[in-house]
Amino acid sequence: LSILEACPNDRQTLLFSATLPEKLNDHLGVLLKEPLSIQVEEEIEEADIREWAFVFKNEPYSELLVLMAQPWIRYAIVFCHTRQEAEETYQRLKAARRGQVAILHGGLTQKDRLQTIKRFKNHELQILVASDLAGRGLHIEALDLVVNMGFPKDKENYIHRIGRTGRAGLKGTALTFVHTSECFRWEEMEAYTGRSIERLDHLSDLLPLMEVKAPLAPGDHKQ
Repeated sequence: LSILEACPNDRQTLLFSATLPEKLNDHLGVLLKEPLSIQVEEEIEEADIREWAFVFKNEPYSELLVLMAQPWIRYAIVFCHTRQEAEETYQRLKAARRGQVAILHGGLTQKDRLQTIKRFKNHELQILVASDLAGRGLHIEALDLVVNMGFPKDKENYIHRIGRTGRAGLKGTALTFVHTSECFRWEEMEAYTGRSIERLDHLSDLLPLMEVKAPLAPGDHKQ
C-alpha cells in the first residue's frame, strides 16, 4: 500500500495472480478501481491421493525419523508451519539421513532456494523440509510422500501441500502428524475438503498399504 501511495492517482493498475486467496478480497477495493476480472480455468485431473493422520501425544520427531528411514520412500516433502519448526525438523533428519536432506523457506536467499529446488528435482536429494513457500508451483516427478507436521491453519495450504504428490497418473500418499490437542483441525479439514482422512494408529501399518517401489539405482538418478 505504501508503494501505491507514491503512485499518481491517474493510473492503470493490473493485478496478476496464479491464485487469489479470499482474505485478499477486502484489499482489492483499495488496490483497484472498477476492475475487470479475467479468470482462466485449467482442467485438472483429480489426483489419486490417499490421506492419513497419525495422532501423537509428546513429540513427533522420533516417529518421523522411523518413517523416513523406510526404504520405500525415495522422495518426500515434509511441510512445517514455521521457519523455526522447519529448522528443527531439518537438523533432526539431516543427522539421521547423512546429508540427503535439504531445507527450503523464506529465510534463504533466492539463489539458495533455486539451487535446492534444482537438486531436489534432479533427485540428488531424497527429503525436502519446507515451509508453505514450496507448497505452490513445485513440480516433482514421482514424489512418494508428503508429510505435514500438523494441519495448517489455512486450509487451502493443505490442498496445495498434498497436491505435490499423486501427479501424472501416479498414486500419492499424504500423512499428517496431529497432536492430541489439535484433533479438531482434522475434523475441520475433512469438512472443508469433503474427503475422508484415515486414522493411522501405527506408522508401521503404512507400509503394506503403499505401492512399494524399489529405490532408484545411482545410474537412474537424473543428472
